[in-house]
Amino acid sequence: MARFPYVGVMAVVLCCVMSCQTEQPTAPQLSDQYYNTEITLLDSTIIAEEGKLCPLACEIKVTDDSGRAVPEAVIVIEVTSGPGAVAPCWAYSDSSGKVKALYYLSVPYGDTAAVICAYAGAAPFEKQIFIHGDPLPTQIRFISQTDTVTHKPGRPVAVEIPVEVLDRRGKGVPDQEIWFQVARGVASVDPVARTDKSGRANARLRLHADWQGELVLKAELRLEGEKISLATRSYLAEWLASIGFLSAFVNRYYQPVKDGNTLVDSMIVRVSFSK
Repeated sequence: MARFPYVGVMAVVLCCVMSCQTEQPTAPQLSDQYYNTEITLLDSTIIAEEGKLCPLACEIKVTDDSGRAVPEAVIVIEVTSGPGAVAPCWAYSDSSGKVKALYYLSVPYGDTAAVICAYAGAAPFEKQIFIHGDPLPTQIRFISQTDTVTHKPGRPVAVEIPVEVLDRRGKGVPDQEIWFQVARGVASVDPVARTDKSGRANARLRLHADWQGELVLKAELRLEGEKISLATRSYLAEWLASIGFLSAFVNRYYQPVKDGNTLVDSMIVRVSFSK
């Protein structure tokens, strides 16, 4: 007799569970109807430093054969080849037949390409993005860590001391601005130099005519703090915030990091008088 209430309760629970499951949303189904899609507002070339986060706003428009906008159409967006990702992966077109989306990637080193596809029905639209990643500096160093300079007292002397900037592969990084200063000793130095194609530059040091001793020369490469800027339209930040997507990420669009990394090296220069 005690088993019947138990069975009845379990039957009610099972029915409720099945009812809840049937009410769960299902993935959208692409229509067999032929729609034209087009990806706009998206630059075809990205040039940035390797590792830099690049978000690009884009818009997908869907039209019928007569060119009229199609609202409430299911649009699927994906990166079919190359680096990066898109968000959202799918969406319904708005009343004007459009979907706003974001293509973003951490820029790889060297030259590559990505292909973004948009589907609305049976006809895909492809957009190719060419990507170039400049090498990221990871080290600055004086080619010689010690140097000895001799000169006659009463005569100022100018010397050039080479320094190089390298990436993580040990290759020279061109067109990098290096800041120099004399940290200890009596001398002056040109404050800024820029690396050549091989990643090298020279510190132009001018020694005092009547001074000898040990001085310390310092070189700095001031890497900028991360700055993320919209490459196309400013509406993207507001749109992402309105749907609650990556709100912290969006805040970084207009708030560059204050303190960037600084690569530093120093060397000792021993100055003495010749007889």
